[in-house]
Amino acid sequence: MPDASAVMQLLLKTQTDFNDLEDDDPQISYMISAWARMCKILGKEFQQYLPVVMGPLMKTASIKPEVALLDSKFYAGWMLGSDS
Repeated sequence: MPDASAVMQLLLKTQTDFNDLEDDDPQISYMISAWARMCKILGKEFQQYLPVVMGPLMKTASIKPEVALLDSKFYAGWMLGSDS
């Protein structure tokens, strides 16, 4: 799996700029997806990358999502999926 190691090195190089990204930057989710795929491919060999990967992963997991709850009176007259 020499190619997998080379890909991980590229991901790690990209991750050095990870701390400069905003919390809602879409690149973060792509990086996490890439790490997950590489973890499946490398199996136990991925363990050596955990110290680098887990910090940003935990930071992302701790972000509180911003949601707005709407009062049912606000959208009572709306018909979802209606073209009228």
